[in-house]
Amino acid sequence: MNAIQLALVNNHTQTDPQDYLLSIEETVPVHVVALLDDWFHKNPKKRAKTPEDLRLTHGWSPTGIEPETNYTWDDLLLRVEQNPDKPFNLHGCSVPIDSVYVFPKFNRLPEPSVCQTNLNTNTLGAGLSYQGLGAPQFFLVRIDGKMVLLSVAAGHRTIMCSLQFGYDGFIPGANVVYVGSLDLKAPMPLASATHHQDCSKRNNQSANQRITSGVEAEDPKYVEQFQWMIERGLYFDKTKMSPTQISNMRQIGAPDSLNRARKNVEDDASWDVVIGWFKETLPPEEALLINSLEPVVIVYDTFRDAIQKKSNGTNLFKEFIQGQLSFCTQKHFRVQNNNKKYTAHQNAWKIIEDFNEWCKNKQGFNYKVISGRHVKTTRFAEFWND
Repeated sequence: MNAIQLALVNNHTQTDPQDYLLSIEETVPVHVVALLDDWFHKNPKKRAKTPEDLRLTHGWSPTGIEPETNYTWDDLLLRVEQNPDKPFNLHGCSVPIDSVYVFPKFNRLPEPSVCQTNLNTNTLGAGLSYQGLGAPQFFLVRIDGKMVLLSVAAGHRTIMCSLQFGYDGFIPGANVVYVGSLDLKAPMPLASATHHQDCSKRNNQSANQRITSGVEAEDPKYVEQFQWMIERGLYFDKTKMSPTQISNMRQIGAPDSLNRARKNVEDDASWDVVIGWFKETLPPEEALLINSLEPVVIVYDTFRDAIQKKSNGTNLFKEFIQGQLSFCTQKHFRVQNNNKKYTAHQNAWKIIEDFNEWCKNKQGFNYKVISGRHVKTTRFAEFWND
């Protein structure tokens, strides 16, 4: 390493990020109840003005088994008062919603609209799920002369408890940590590291795992997706399926993209047709790829009638697709560019161009089967330049 490189490294290692970030003193803690109350009143058209209004509107009720209370808020206050220098980490605490703050120096602010949606989509029934609530985590600190709770992994859960129980309610089953000092600076290293660990150092579910857990939880979104696949002789994970049930079915790849792909197709019957072509052509052990099926289905769904009029009793598009599958991989139906991700409609446009060229060279057509007249009223109009 030469002198210039060494100087650059030394200069880099001496830069302290905290010199550029807001300090603890400059960061304003956000009272969660105040944040939620502001959300209710900032939209004058919103009918509901309180958690009680919204709860009655949606009929929310707690579901599941309520956690037992090991420690009350008074227990926590007394413990700090009697031994202010002794740290503790207590589980099963019942704490007041009105005592919770979020510290935006390291934590995000909760979004009440997201919390409202989560309560409405609880698979056990609309309202707060005690088991879904888990163990919200807080650190004890002093703000404006009062002992309060600093949220570490609990912002959105505090909002949901507020919506369910009201501003004067309590959060059950909380984990409360005290580091031996109420000074706001004292818990910051541990609190910020704990928050980062919770948000960033986790192994999130795969697409297959989301479908499995969603079906078992009877989540309507995943149940419908699973049923849709089964009705078309498709499955997503061999290890989760009954061998006798899937003996004549086909596995699909990238099932997480299925719901998005279905939104690009008007007629579900188009999926049935194209899936059938793929099944007829590809070997049984080869999984069907949603991101390859999708552009083919889009073309068939959009231009089926135009193609059929030119097919003279045959099925030109089926012949073309199955011919491509016989000599190429499924990836052939997607634009191949490692530096750019193409949309389903961009991939479908590639198929349209390839199909028109095939009809000209292999079938003797002296015009484009899918022409500007067909394209101009569709989402493909932007691609047409002839």
